Amino acid sequence: MIDAGGRFLMPGLIESHGHPGMYAKSLLQVDCRPAVTGTVEDIVGALREAAENAEPGEWIAGWGYDEHRMDGPGPTLEDLDRAAPENPVFLRRTCAHMALVNTAALELIGITDETPDPSGGCIVRDPESGRATGLLQEKAMSLVDLPTDTPEGMTEGMRLALDDLASKGVTTVHDMSSGPTEMGVYQTLLAEGALSVRFRPWYFALAQGEFPGSYDAVLGTGLRSGFGNDMLRYQGLKFVLDGSVGGRTAAVAEPFEGSSSRGILYYDTSEIEPLVPRPSPQGSAWPCTVSVNVP
Repeated sequence: MIDAGGRFLMPGLIESHGHPGMYAKSLLQVDCRPAVTGTVEDIVGALREAAENAEPGEWIAGWGYDEHRMDGPGPTLEDLDRAAPENPVFLRRTCAHMALVNTAALELIGITDETPDPSGGCIVRDPESGRATGLLQEKAMSLVDLPTDTPEGMTEGMRLALDDLASKGVTTVHDMSSGPTEMGVYQTLLAEGALSVRFRPWYFALAQGEFPGSYDAVLGTGLRSGFGNDMLRYQGLKFVLDGSVGGRTAAVAEPFEGSSSRGILYYDTSEIEPLVPRPSPQGSAWPCTVSVNVP
């Protein structure tokens, strides 16, 4: 029996599909969600303020913009140049399937108008001039290496995320984009006794966007679903086959309205089919989930 002293009790909330690693990193970045920065000028102002507090050449990272929910058009490379001409800028869209960068960022990571698209990604170019617009879709985002992507950066952000999740009554999160960095952070916090929310990680099977592929590494360890304890328990492998509808990178049967694009399909059926039923070294099947937007 627990005497709650007349306070209200409610069941803990279970997040069935989350990306806490990405959320942790975003808490160290500039908040550019439409509710906070509803116009392009708002985004420019927020990024400019961050640049004024940074050293020249230091990365400025923002997240959450959604051109469909803003007052007016979405941001462009030129807008980011205005905000931080002396700093590379990386602005992740709300869907996390693409990001916008500025001229300084393109120069730093070596993208030119002739740079070929990476497999499973797209460096968007102006249809008339052929110049890179600064928009990096899917695996093209992996060309950028941000300071917040380090284990130290994610650990710092995860401490903030844990407090925020607990304050909202979230007691368990299924992490649908786990990788070596996330798992290392969880274990560090667990050993410190600082893991205040339960995590259920799904390893990203194959590389996609900013996420490394862990298929071969995980199978090689003999790890099985259910390994761990009540606070941190491994779930399985996740395969992602295409992008997002909002960002127009989902693989669709007909072109998106006003476009000839049918999205981006990372892998063919012939590549994925043999991987899903592959048994573990011990002979048991691996639990997996497949995320795909193909109609």
